[in-house]
This record gives sequence, structure tokens and C-alpha cells, in this order.
Amino acid sequence: MSDIKLIDIGNVGDFAKPACILIEKVSYALGAPFIPWQMKRIAQAEAEADLIKAEGEVKKNGSMKNRVGNQTLICRTKNKSY
Repeated sequence: MSDIKLIDIGNVGDFAKPACILIEKVSYALGAPFIPWQMKRIAQAEAEADLIKAEGEVKKNGSMKNRVGNQTLICRTKNKSY
């Protein structure tokens, strides 16, 4: 029974780097087909975010123009009444 050798846990560290490299390579190989799809999703999300920001700017600037226009109209009517 003493002829059976168990794996020495102290040597596991020697396999850590190759195991990490293997995991990275397999992970990339499995995920590689999805990279173009993910890039399209990210680009579409960024485009939608830019569109929402632009719409907000238009609304903000439009309301500012209305305020400026209203102030100008108020000032003109005040000047005419003097």
C-alpha cells in the first residue's frame, strides 16, 4: 500500500500559469464569435444615448429661446409704455 503516491499539493503552483493561459485561450475561443455582435450592441447603445442627449439639448435650448423671446417681448412692451 505504501507504493501508491499521492499528488504533492506543493507542486500545484507549477501548473498555475499554464492553467491560466489555457483558460484564457479557451475563453477567447468560445467568446470570439460573439465579439462582432457585442460591438454592434455597444455602438447601437452609444448612438441611442447620443440621440437622447441631443434631444435633451434641443429641448433645453428651445425652452431657453422661448424664455429669451418672452423677456425680449416683455422689455419691448415696457419700453413702449414709457
